[in-house]
Amino acid sequence: MMKKKIVIIVLACLGIYGLLLLNNPSEVIKKMGYNHLVNIYGKYQLGHDDTRVLYNPGLRKMNIDLKQARITVILPHQSNSYAQQIENFLRTDNQVLVECSGLDNWHSSPEGIQTLPRLRKQAYRAVIFDGGHHLPTLGLAPDLIIVPVYKGYATHGYMRDGIKVSKLRQLLEKSHSPAVLVTVSRWRLVKTESSLKGITEQVLSHLDFSPARPENITPAARPHISKCNSQMFIYVNKANVQNLDILIKNCRQLGLEEIEKINVAFDYGCITTEKADRFIQTLQKKLSRPAERVNEPVKTSNLIWKL
Repeated sequence: MMKKKIVIIVLACLGIYGLLLLNNPSEVIKKMGYNHLVNIYGKYQLGHDDTRVLYNPGLRKMNIDLKQARITVILPHQSNSYAQQIENFLRTDNQVLVECSGLDNWHSSPEGIQTLPRLRKQAYRAVIFDGGHHLPTLGLAPDLIIVPVYKGYATHGYMRDGIKVSKLRQLLEKSHSPAVLVTVSRWRLVKTESSLKGITEQVLSHLDFSPARPENITPAARPHISKCNSQMFIYVNKANVQNLDILIKNCRQLGLEEIEKINVAFDYGCITTEKADRFIQTLQKKLSRPAERVNEPVKTSNLIWKL
């Protein structure tokens, strides 16, 4: 009964807040109202645990108590640069870093990839994987991939680039990834510090260390491109759609000798599925490797009506 009352109160507050925004679209009201209500909602959702471990090679052994790990969450839209965010974290003694979209994508850049060995030495890197834009992280050796799942998809709130969790698991298995894959309900996870930290704590409580000796992994990447063993991972955004030759050049520079399959996720805000399929055909022809489109033009709201 108490839980129902809390849900009703939160929904009522959201309704009132929506009316306020329609009549007074002040940025101050947006920030104060939205942030406060989302924090309440996120903390309430931590009251239960629906974590599912789908792919588990085990966490690499580190001197970390998984039930009392010191966790840092870096939220989107910070005022300082990604490089500074990482430097700030490395100055702490924290043991887990939780990353969202922008920071995760930055790690495939020339500057960003250089930070990964230092991060790996100090901490576990956990990625909130909420759509195909995170696909290149599969080649960047994160320790933990946390998927907010809805109707079997990893989906984003507004980006139309959802990917089936079953496909994501398959890609991790085929590439023999060292990353652990877990899911939580899309409706439980919100991008606030308390929510992401609490969910990461719950996830870690389900895991244990791998008995295998940790590998010395040196990730290789180009912007929005990475590879892991026999698999290459590409995220095609507007820049890549408009500059296919640069994408081809970067793939060749990264090296194709051992690659058996090129896995491609698209930003469907800048390309149709028909054009994406033609893009795949061109990629296969120019790189002489099988390629596959692995995601779909869906976001969370689309799936509400999907049977």
